[in-house]
Amino acid sequence: MIENGVITNNEVVVLITRPQMKTLFMEVTKPEMINLVTETIPKMNKTGNPYYGEIVKKSKCNFLLCTDYSKRVNVNRDKEDKEKDFVSQTPKGKKHLSPCVLTDEKTETKLYLFVERFDEIKPKVVIHTTPDDEFEMFRNFLPPISDNKSQGLDREVKPLTYLFDSIVSFSFRGRKFRVIE
Repeated sequence: MIENGVITNNEVVVLITRPQMKTLFMEVTKPEMINLVTETIPKMNKTGNPYYGEIVKKSKCNFLLCTDYSKRVNVNRDKEDKEKDFVSQTPKGKKHLSPCVLTDEKTETKLYLFVERFDEIKPKVVIHTTPDDEFEMFRNFLPPISDNKSQGLDREVKPLTYLFDSIVSFSFRGRKFRVIE
């Protein structure tokens, strides 16, 4: 399917377009691990924020692709001796095209990758390549992180949806991919 690649640091890196990425992920039907490298603009408060629109968050982390969210929550509920009666809702404003590819409900032009993050696997995050002391300067402009109370779990399942446009590269099925336009 994908044949073009480059050699970087003695490794073959497959170049992949976003339409090819969609095709690849649409074919995934069972859970598999993936390492994603993303670049996003973090949500920030606008009022009095000199950093608004200037910050880029670069993140690298391993995730479970193609997770069955309801099943995963109920497995964790069972481990915590709680009722296995959790039923997930459709992600707000999105709909599934496949188990791991979503699109926006309004225009159906944006694509998202649905993954699960585990607390044991910490993401490597760089914010605008700034030193930690500078990060403290704009931390106050970031929205607070809230817990998901609907799962009724001590150890919650953490589903995430990454906009395809934010994915820079990934490692999947033993191959490294770099996203090109």
